[in-house]
Amino acid sequence: MRPKFDNKEEYLIAYYRQYRESGDVSGVLQDVVLALVAGGLFGLGLFRDDALWTAIGFGIVAYRMLRGMISGIRYNRTLARIIEKYEAALADAPDRDEP
Repeated sequence: MRPKFDNKEEYLIAYYRQYRESGDVSGVLQDVVLALVAGGLFGLGLFRDDALWTAIGFGIVAYRMLRGMISGIRYNRTLARIIEKYEAALADAPDRDEP
């Protein structure tokens, strides 16, 4: 028996299902490229003694961290509700081991 989900919960389930099917490489690759670009710009700013490039490199990292924090704040409660609903559905389901 599948629990009833609201629109936000359905969105997250579909998002993680699609992410699982596409593989973990795309998300990791995006983070690696972002870190390399930000580190390169930060290093360029230090090497050339130019605060602008250093600030841009730091800004990219700060933006990524802020985006992750906002997503966590927005979706952590929803993920917890999804897990609670599945656990309740599993608790209500009859045991399959019994004849």
